[in-house]
Amino acid sequence: MTEYRDKTTHQYRYDFTYRGHRYTKRGFETKTAARDAEHDYKRLLKKGRTDPFQSFREMVGAFLTSSQRTKRADWCYQLEVKLNKAFPHLADLHPRTITRGHIEPVLDRMARDGSSPRSQNEYRKIINAVFNYGVAMGALETNPAAGIPKAPESDAEVKPIPKPHLQQLILAAEPRLRALLIFLSQTGARFIEAARLRSSEVTKAGARPACILRTRKNRGGGERKRLQPLTTLAWSVVEPLIGADDDLIFTGASGGALVYRTELGSLHRLCERIEVPGYSFHQVRHWAGMVATSMGKSKKAVALFLGQQDTGATERYMHAVEPELWAVAQHLEAELGAIPEVAAVAQMGGVKTGVSGVKNGVNLDAAGCNQMTANVRKSSQFCLERWPSGRRRTPAKRVWG
Repeated sequence: MTEYRDKTTHQYRYDFTYRGHRYTKRGFETKTAARDAEHDYKRLLKKGRTDPFQSFREMVGAFLTSSQRTKRADWCYQLEVKLNKAFPHLADLHPRTITRGHIEPVLDRMARDGSSPRSQNEYRKIINAVFNYGVAMGALETNPAAGIPKAPESDAEVKPIPKPHLQQLILAAEPRLRALLIFLSQTGARFIEAARLRSSEVTKAGARPACILRTRKNRGGGERKRLQPLTTLAWSVVEPLIGADDDLIFTGASGGALVYRTELGSLHRLCERIEVPGYSFHQVRHWAGMVATSMGKSKKAVALFLGQQDTGATERYMHAVEPELWAVAQHLEAELGAIPEVAAVAQMGGVKTGVSGVKNGVNLDAAGCNQMTANVRKSSQFCLERWPSGRRRTPAKRVWG
């Protein structure tokens, strides 16, 4: 393939010759996207076809199997489930015959059924991605979903979790969830960054341990990584969980990777047990952002600590506003370090206790949170993969492919 980047639009194209015919396609944002499209088109030409897809089902199947460099298996599975749920009536239609009138009624019905604007926009984004892939492959000239406006979402800010409630949750949580809450509060990490953290990405140089946090934002290029300092409190919960190089630091109850909905359900049940409002993991990140911004430092320093490239996004975390990153991390530790035992009145082991700080015969050390056993990650070497409901995984009905 001849790789070419237009000096004006800064976009890539592929240009190759197959059996005496020359094929060119422009408008790719990255070199990887151009290579993937060229590979897919060559595969179709070998089958003796010029029209890439005969049906929408075929186009979705190709979309789900393309760009394997960036699409994870669980992401593809969830996308397939959502397409099955919302757009099965498009499966047998030719991509060129699909119009905006086929898509808008689905989103309108979701709105009438009570789906949130965020959910509607998520399905709109999915169908847009599929049609943009079809346009890139030459299956249709324009994207019929491109003109559908986004549903207006609420501008209400995510409120940070109050410090007393965060302390209660940490004290009352079981060891695995407690370690996750402490790590998120001391680093301001996103849930997905904690879920993807591996033992090889945790380092300790003298008295300053640190870890490498990776974001999911890797479409069309490399992953975004950042070096995050670990406070003494964060290191105390991470160190016992370090295993072989490829082992995940934080795992689910079955020993596999963390699943957001499963862990969020556990957090909500804990909130109900200690009688506080239902909080999310992202509100813990907002608490860290609030504490960091209250130091009166620049937005740039806070954005660097939270792993944000755009300081405009940091404004959402300035609920209360660079010494260097270590000073921010140490301030977080000082803010959360002393957790009063009397603050947690929780149902522990079937008995309410808020005075003694004893759970199942284990004396809770609230300040250090070092009541964890050395290995709380895996109960067995053989674990069944389970979905958030607790049932064994049942594959989605195959519509696309």
